[in-house]
Order: sequence, then structure tokens, then C-alpha cells
Amino acid sequence: LQQYVELSESCVMLSEVQNTQGRSAGIPGIRNTFRCWRERQPNVWEGIAVWNDVLTWRNHMFAHINNHLQVHTKQDGGGGSGGSAAHLGFKEMAWTVVRFAHVARKHRLFEVCLNSINKLHAFHMGSTIDTEDAFVKVCEQFKCYLERPTVPVLTTGDDGS
Repeated sequence: LQQYVELSESCVMLSEVQNTQGRSAGIPGIRNTFRCWRERQPNVWEGIAVWNDVLTWRNHMFAHINNHLQVHTKQDGGGGSGGSAAHLGFKEMAWTVVRFAHVARKHRLFEVCLNSINKLHAFHMGSTIDTEDAFVKVCEQFKCYLERPTVPVLTTGDDGS
């Protein structure tokens, strides 16, 4: 049901983005949908595959909207609120990836957690990551390293005995 609702919301967002053509008219509707998506998430106890499906779709939509708004912002000379809306998409992508890492850590999937956090650098090529997002990312990464079972350290054999 959640995937169906998000698919219909995505269609509305895409039509709003297509109709705005770089103007700020449809941006509030997109921001409201982004806010709804933050509040409406799968349950923490649901499998990581459910989380992956939902959050992958969201990141796909964020990337598509970012690309569209950036193209129109460049065509319009960089003015208007298209740039800030594209930045909002990058912020939502970062938040979504960190949330997925959090759930992976709760499921004790530490490698999934660390791999998803490491993908944040690819999302933010050409833009800067917000201080709040960077802090949450580092905290989640730190918690993952603390909770992860320790890996035995290899010794060289010359420990002085």
C-alpha cells in the first residue's frame, strides 16, 4: 500500500515539476510531499528489503527532480528558487541514506550500514553537505563501528616474547 501511495505522489510531483519549468509555483507542493515522506516510513521491524525498495524509489525521485530543477535553473540564468529546491532534494537524499543506514544498523547489518553511509559522497558531488546531515552521518557511522563485532587484529608475530 505504501509503495502505491508513493507512486501516485510521485506522479503528482513529476507533473508539478514539469509544469513549473523552473518557476517556483510547484515547489511548495514538492516540499510538502518531501515532508510527508520523512514522516511516513516503513516500520523499523520490517525487513531491510522493504526499506531498500521504498528508499531507493525515493532517492530515484529526488535525483530526477534535482536534475530537472538544475537544468531549468541553469537555463534561467541561475535565479529563482529552483536552486534551493534542488538543494532540498540533495538534503532529502542524504537524510534518506542516513535513515536507511540507521535501520540497517538496528537490523545488525553493519556492512550494509557502512556501505550506504559511504555512498553519501557520490550523492553530494558538486554540492556541499549540510552540517546537520554531516553530523548525523558521522554519529551513525560511529554507532555502527561501536556495535559491530570486533575484528581480530592480525599480529606479525614479533611481540617481543
